[in-house]
Amino acid sequence: MIERDQLPDDPADWGELEVSFPRLSPDTTEFCPGSSTEILEYIGIESADVENADPKHLRFLRTAQVGDDQCWIWSYTEVDGDLCYVTYWVHAAGGNTLGMSSAKAGYETETPLTPEQYMLAEYHELIYW
Repeated sequence: MIERDQLPDDPADWGELEVSFPRLSPDTTEFCPGSSTEILEYIGIESADVENADPKHLRFLRTAQVGDDQCWIWSYTEVDGDLCYVTYWVHAAGGNTLGMSSAKAGYETETPLTPEQYMLAEYHELIYW
């Protein structure tokens, strides 16, 4: 795992940074503690699609073991075309967290982060856009 002090401070500068995490078994939503209803309700609150979250725009990508935490990640494309990532974290220290943000690390960034880069940024609390 790449430690925070080994990363550029801004994920917009990560470019071709290669990040990989082992997948959970099974690599499905089957054991995700968050239901699809809970995730869609969260998208309806956090996205530009306020109260109009469309399940057809939600696509499960993968699971990951990130440090001691477990993560499920989906992509969600808002009606304006913005690609977002939605994450559901189970923390080894206790508690669960839902997160959502644009896949692009800032408004001037053209290339979105990979799902793995996004999970690393969220794990290190670098999601601020």
